[in-house]
Amino acid sequence: LGHADDVVALTLIALAGRAVVTNRWLMASLAVAAAIDTKPWAFLVLPLVAACAGTRLRGAAVAAVATALPWIPFIVSQHGHLASVNLPVTADSGLHYLGVAVGATPTWARPLQLAVALPLGAYAVARHRWYLVPVIAFAVRINLDPVTVPYYTTGVVFGLFLWDAMRPLRAWGGRAAIGCIALALLPSY
Repeated sequence: LGHADDVVALTLIALAGRAVVTNRWLMASLAVAAAIDTKPWAFLVLPLVAACAGTRLRGAAVAAVATALPWIPFIVSQHGHLASVNLPVTADSGLHYLGVAVGATPTWARPLQLAVALPLGAYAVARHRWYLVPVIAFAVRINLDPVTVPYYTTGVVFGLFLWDAMRPLRAWGGRAAIGCIALALLPSY
């Protein structure tokens, strides 16, 4: 994996999944909030906080507050001047294959990721398939990010592994194994 902070975020997402399985909504909400504070792309797994029965609004409220608290000093010290990261589109990114020019710095890429991943993740949670939220989040991230680097695929394998753990195929681990093989054999784009 490329960065230690990504490892921490994936670990926290795994802890959130465990909390969902054991129906511990507070732990799920705090784990997702900590993942978001570690890596902002973790916003894409926010629907996990609504996966515990009977605590959907409470889980979302706790996650929102727990995510915002560490940011208060930065917002106060910067007086509203926090700049968003606008990365230039690379030739092997999903956005380029969708028609965005190489080198362009779209300001809408990250909001688009949220606009796509959050409703799809919420739908998965509503259908009692919360374990698909990480797969959805990482698929959206990889396909709609201006810069796609190989270590992003770790998230996809993690999501497939979680899916295998919750709904195994006859060949246990089959989705994760197929995902690993496909990611190793396919070109980076």
